[in-house]
Amino acid sequence: TSSSTFGFGDKRTPLRHNGQRRAANKRERRRMKIINRAFQNLRKHVPCESYEKKLSKVDTLKSAID
Repeated sequence: TSSSTFGFGDKRTPLRHNGQRRAANKRERRRMKIINRAFQNLRKHVPCESYEKKLSKVDTLKSAID
């Protein structure tokens, strides 16, 4: 392969895949924002022992189950 087909001299990421990677990263960021919003909403509905520190995702799920 010639170096002109690779982005920024990095031979691991061909330019043709760069757009796909950016799109995948954008989808992943959107997915994580949705998940984090759902956890924020769930935290409003579960009992919290301390208001100084937010519950972790695992602790939020455990509280929701109990």
